[in-house]
Parts: sequence; structure tokens; C-alpha cells
Amino acid sequence: MKKKVAVAYLRVSTEEQTLNFSAQFQIEHIQKYCSENNIILKEIYDEGFGSGGSV
Repeated sequence: MKKKVAVAYLRVSTEEQTLNFSAQFQIEHIQKYCSENNIILKEIYDEGFGSGGSV
């Protein structure tokens, strides 16, 4: 069976999210999901902190 390949994108848009959904928290959950679902995680793109509302 051919493995699926994925990339991940994460960001934190508010200060409140940095407490509850930090970049490290997101990375750990993405890696766990990929591991449990036999997915090869090629890259993690981290946009960092900031709101898309000012774009």
C-alpha cells in the first residue's frame, strides 16, 4: 500500500491561542496524527504569530 504524503501549515492568530494552541502544541498533534494514520510528514510550514485581519 502506498503511503500518503502531507505537509502541515500552522499559525497562531491571537495571544489567547498562544496559551491554548501554541505552535509546539500544533506540531505535536500534527505529528501524532500522521504517525497514527501512516502519513509521511514532509514539511511543517509555520506562519508564526499574527492576524490575517490586517492583510
